[in-house]
Amino acid sequence: MRPDASDKLASVGPRKGPSKAVIASVVGLVAVLAIGLVAFMSLRKDETPQATSAKSLPQGAMAGGKGMPVFADKAKDSAKTVDVYLDFQCPFCGKFEKAQGEKLTELAKSGDIKLNYHVKTFLDENIPGDNSARAANAAFCSANAGKFAEFTRETFENQPEEGKGYTQDDLLEFGKNVGISDGAESAFASCVKNNTYGSYVEQTEEQTNKDGVNSTPVVKINGKDVENADMAGMMNIEGSTPTTIDKVLAKS
Repeated sequence: MRPDASDKLASVGPRKGPSKAVIASVVGLVAVLAIGLVAFMSLRKDETPQATSAKSLPQGAMAGGKGMPVFADKAKDSAKTVDVYLDFQCPFCGKFEKAQGEKLTELAKSGDIKLNYHVKTFLDENIPGDNSARAANAAFCSANAGKFAEFTRETFENQPEEGKGYTQDDLLEFGKNVGISDGAESAFASCVKNNTYGSYVEQTEEQTNKDGVNSTPVVKINGKDVENADMAGMMNIEGSTPTTIDKVLAKS
């Protein structure tokens, strides 16, 4: 019995379903996409918030804006913890740092205190601008050259009237004055110009506000605020009884 015409057409017509060539092409495309996805995810790994925050953390600083320790490796087990809260535009902070900054550094270097600086920037809101933040970023940049304490003191020594400074050139000059030179000088300049630690500056302001510190200067010894009379004495405010940080420490 011969097949009829419809049977013949069915036998020579197109087959149902994709051809082997089409299947092979699809499989190949899927493989390429899979490889691309793996490569993309691998690249994204280096861009995670954790990696970014690690890169934007000043040398020696505590994560989350929790402070900049000075000579932390020198501290003795019996050392008292001294937390100093400053804003680079604050005139009374300038008085405090000029009077007590060098002694604080000496005590930290000898291991007699655990010294932490907290650089606030709230005066940028009171005096519209970004002078406090610019100076704070530069101070954190100086930490990479091991000059944080020296830079802080130098900046306050050259403190302008509130709202009048600091310029980028001022801050770069302060870096030179404290001995940031050679290869460290170019790295410092780049850090200052690019506002490398801007996010850390913001974190510091947020963290200090959470800690209840909304003004400056503030000094805490083992977590307790130094009394106003002693703060005035350490700043040599007229009418106060002059005192020094080591005397305040002795009675704390």
